Amino acid sequence: MPDGEVIHAITVNLSPAGIQIACDRVTVNSVLPLSQRRIPERTREVEVRLRFPESSGMPHVIDARCAAIFSRRVAENEYRIGLQFLGFEGDDYQKLEHFLDDGFQRVGA
Repeated sequence: MPDGEVIHAITVNLSPAGIQIACDRVTVNSVLPLSQRRIPERTREVEVRLRFPESSGMPHVIDARCAAIFSRRVAENEYRIGLQFLGFEGDDYQKLEHFLDDGFQRVGA
């Protein structure tokens, strides 16, 4: 987060364009204030570090800059936030593509 706040969330959807995370009310309020939930007037830029389980074959973390583009409530204290990738550190985008390609190959096998 730009102000140095660190939050932890679970990735529920991952694509070459962005990620969707699951979080609680406190986190969604921190990332996207209520006034910007539906259609943000201006996107909020956040720094994201994706950590992959060892079983994924991806020992690396991937660092990216993202724009928070939407949020929605899915349960009493459960929200989804959509984050669009804006840029990556070093070759992290290639690492992400490799991970996604490898995952699709395993599913299709």
